[in-house]
Amino acid sequence: MDDVPAIKKAFEIANQANLTREELEDLEHRAIFIHDQRNAVKKAERLGLEEGIKQGIELGIEQGKLEEKLTIARQLLGILDDTEISRMTGLDLDAIARLQNN
Repeated sequence: MDDVPAIKKAFEIANQANLTREELEDLEHRAIFIHDQRNAVKKAERLGLEEGIKQGIELGIEQGKLEEKLTIARQLLGILDDTEISRMTGLDLDAIARLQNN
């Protein structure tokens, strides 16, 4: 609890105010609860950041795979028909048609 100056100050004030033992224990329980809640928030933030990074990496990999398919499809335009390009790359016919138009 020493890492929370406001709580330490509250204990000092409580001691000066001549609180009962029960009131001091209640104050201590509240301080512990606050400390636990702060730790829970820090852990949740850390886990959220880790999950966000993981999802970002996965999204980047998926985008890279799509770019690779599009590059291959562009190279096959004029060599194979759209159906064959679709079969080889996994792109749908609409995506191949868009490549033809660009």
